[in-house]
Amino acid sequence: MGTTSRLVRRGAVFYFRMSVPRRLVARVGRSELSLSLRTGCRYAATQKCRALSITLDRYFLGLERMTKTTIEQINDQLRRYFQTCLNRNEEIATIYPSDPVFDIYPEAEGLSERVKGYREQLRSRVYAEAIQNEARELLEGIPASASTSGLDALHHACRGVLRARIDSAQHLVAELTGEPQAPRDAMFVGITADDLPLPPGEEADPKQPAPVSALAAVEDSVEQISVTELVERFQKAKSKGKWSVKTASDLGYTMQIVFSVIQPEMLITSITDKHIRALRDLIVSLPPNAQKSKEAAGESLLALAEANTEGATLSYATQEKRLRFFKTMLGWAVDEGYLAKIPGAKVKVERPERDAEEDRAPYSQDQLRKIFRSPVYTGRKSEAHSNTAGTLLLRDGKFWVPLIALYSGMRLGEIVQLLRADIKQENGVWFFDNAKTPGVSKRLKTNSSIRQVPIHKHLIEAGFLRYVDGVKSGERLFPELKPGNDGYFSTNFSKWWTRYAKDCGFYGKRTAFHSFRHSFIDAMRAAEAPAYAIEAVVGHKNDSINARYGSGVKLAHMRELVDQISYDLPEQDALRMA
Repeated sequence: MGTTSRLVRRGAVFYFRMSVPRRLVARVGRSELSLSLRTGCRYAATQKCRALSITLDRYFLGLERMTKTTIEQINDQLRRYFQTCLNRNEEIATIYPSDPVFDIYPEAEGLSERVKGYREQLRSRVYAEAIQNEARELLEGIPASASTSGLDALHHACRGVLRARIDSAQHLVAELTGEPQAPRDAMFVGITADDLPLPPGEEADPKQPAPVSALAAVEDSVEQISVTELVERFQKAKSKGKWSVKTASDLGYTMQIVFSVIQPEMLITSITDKHIRALRDLIVSLPPNAQKSKEAAGESLLALAEANTEGATLSYATQEKRLRFFKTMLGWAVDEGYLAKIPGAKVKVERPERDAEEDRAPYSQDQLRKIFRSPVYTGRKSEAHSNTAGTLLLRDGKFWVPLIALYSGMRLGEIVQLLRADIKQENGVWFFDNAKTPGVSKRLKTNSSIRQVPIHKHLIEAGFLRYVDGVKSGERLFPELKPGNDGYFSTNFSKWWTRYAKDCGFYGKRTAFHSFRHSFIDAMRAAEAPAYAIEAVVGHKNDSINARYGSGVKLAHMRELVDQISYDLPEQDALRMA
């Protein structure tokens, strides 16, 4: 496993460490930054470390670009802000202690707790929304320029506001407890209150910032978490329901896109409709395989999307899934009380008009003939070289899976996960029992996918039941087929089938393995099978099916309908005779 720059482990916890650029040491006030990532999970620590690296690199780059004049302008605003805080402190220290309901020590203790919170924000560089709002107001008081409109200026202002709040809170505690002190922060040394407390009954200027204690009372009491923390908590909560590897992978792909437009350490309460629109616009502009292809390695997703002005994009289903995944996470945050509402709830990916030319098509007769004249059915070079003609005849998964699809209409994912125990007989009828099995990892697309599918007579004539007899009890029907990295057994087979189609000359832009299912449905219609029977066999949702299709004699009737379909392929006659 490779190492991640700036990530170190101390005991059971990971830490972030980086050196401050030498030319900025004097300005920053330290030569190194080090903080706990508060996790022992390498994956989570790596994500946090990378996010911090990106944020700090940008911050230091921006700090270098900021002119000395600009920094001083912001610092001047911060000093004025601090002086206003001292003026309010003077009012509290002078007037409030005379109030019989005012208790000095609990107030002082509360201020000390607030200071801890402010220091934590300085340490983590994750700023509460109230702090960011104060910083933006300060920046509005400076003439707009490229130097004051970026994240670097906002970061500098946020840190300055926190420093001012820390020093003014400590100053107020000292005043309340009878131990006056001068400002400790170098930025505020020499500043004193320059305004007398307001007379009792006189209203304060609403434009002036409230005293620290009042701000503490009105700040949002909801726990503030960053996007990275939301991902961790969401994943931890949902993985208890045994997420599939593919779902976890989808989360990773989704968050890679999200982090291209939303900073990982941004508080989720700061996410706006604008962020969600930007996310949607990025998703719909990305080229296919932008996150997987070697050609795209090293390129930012924003750059890939910007360059993809006229090229192909992700499918609508993938676009919609990526946006829906993140909005589902935000919905969970609402349910858990981290958010008041889902930002960008109405932002969506527009569904394109369906193009009949782009729909999946059934295999043509010519394609079917090429399939069953190909090496898997006529002889291959070896088990590892199924795409090359030879003399080896194997009746394995690559042989049976396409045949089962053609004569049952079952989905690829349903076939490759079949168990030996799923091949059953009832009242003389052999069938595939497409259902979940306790203790076995099987996935069904919908509830209507749970069904009994009669085994076509041509499969039995081709020796399918003899093959089943040779599979050990309790094993998968095709044990040589392994799942992909996403945990799905269909993934590797689907990739192989695409390569096989190209090598054997039956590949088409509108056809894929799923075309077997379309071919089966067309064959059922050609045999004049009732619509309810077709829906029952292929697992399409129909609330009236349960009343018409069950077991016993009805299953026998379904077998009669299935056995009627034929594709008029001499090649398959040879298979049945073999």
